[in-house]
Amino acid sequence: MEIRPFAGYRYNSQVVGSVSRVVSPPYDVYDAAMQAAAYKKSPHHYVRLILNRESDPHKAAASTLEAWVKDQVLVKEPQPAIYPYVQYYTDPAGSQCTRRGFFALLRLTPTDAGPVHAHERTLPKPLEERLNLMRVTRADFGPIFVIFPDDGGEFLSLLEQATSGDPEIETDDTDGNLHRLWVAKDTKWQNRLCELLRSVEGVIADGHHRYSAALRYAEERRAAGAGPDDSSQFKLVALFPGTADNLTVFPIHRIVENWPDSPDVAKYFNTSQMSLWRPEEVIKAVANTPQTLGYYAQGQTPEMWAYKQTAPIAWEGTPSDAYKRLPTAMFEAAVLRGILGMTTEQIAAKEGLQFTKQLGEAKRMVWNKKARAFFLPPTPVDAIFATARAGLLMPQKSTFFYPKLLSGLVTHLHGR
Repeated sequence: MEIRPFAGYRYNSQVVGSVSRVVSPPYDVYDAAMQAAAYKKSPHHYVRLILNRESDPHKAAASTLEAWVKDQVLVKEPQPAIYPYVQYYTDPAGSQCTRRGFFALLRLTPTDAGPVHAHERTLPKPLEERLNLMRVTRADFGPIFVIFPDDGGEFLSLLEQATSGDPEIETDDTDGNLHRLWVAKDTKWQNRLCELLRSVEGVIADGHHRYSAALRYAEERRAAGAGPDDSSQFKLVALFPGTADNLTVFPIHRIVENWPDSPDVAKYFNTSQMSLWRPEEVIKAVANTPQTLGYYAQGQTPEMWAYKQTAPIAWEGTPSDAYKRLPTAMFEAAVLRGILGMTTEQIAAKEGLQFTKQLGEAKRMVWNKKARAFFLPPTPVDAIFATARAGLLMPQKSTFFYPKLLSGLVTHLHGR
């Protein structure tokens, strides 16, 4: 991968006060209540750039950006930098975790050729919306999350060197996780990091629509005469060494609204049921048991299902062994295609299908819609790498990397 330092724009604390009042989760986690709360926090909250509520949101974002640069709400770094980024959080088991990475610019390349690979399918509507935002604002607001192998630990060692002093920014997020940002201007350190990364391939963990939009934008700018080193040919990214102790991957559960009245579940699954099981306990059991599902329906005791050899698995194409290990792929093949008979188009359109990361939301859907909730195991990190390198795409909403990146810590403006 080719990365480079850049002179990013950062919030001016003398104008906005505490950065915790203005930085933001990614645009795609917002609901209406979250958006309203963000608006109340500060007139300079980053949501006004990435997901504002104006009638022409992209034009409003461009006007807001121009005003913030003019009024020095956002101030440009005096020299190119790489921005080491550390997140401190608690995992589902209650363990305290530290995840180290860094912000930089990444040269845009098609994901089918590498060295950056996609791992999930994209949908046309959010891709087009993010592309239009980039066209109008000429800005790169939302970093994408890229993971890469670090078997020898050299990258983590370099990051530890750069984060030994006090951070430039320290803030928490809405989940109570702590985020710290440093500004690494040492050119020797920068060059070493860039050199090491040249021979490494990465996988997009989160931000597929933003990366695809940036690719389209880069193509448009080249057609308009932009050269290979123009800032439009690079994407703001947060890169993280993809080791098991540097990543936490949550599952994204499935809610099926149109479940058949009497499918022969016992024919396809070995079912386990305990009289006192709650959905929370089924989720924990499934998380530690590959090739299983948790099942929960209104008025029924939650169950754990294990796939049988007789399960009606309807793969699309000829999947690799790594792809067959993916919990979401198995669910799609056996339950959505096999039992429900859904087509690729119906799955993509989410006909009678919803996704959620939260147990509470799953329970509400089950009771309000009389739907069925299916709880999946998390996707193994090695399977993510193997699938992406093989050029295969996982079903949509296959992974939820936790915690989310904060938007607004640093911004990349094209041509400035």
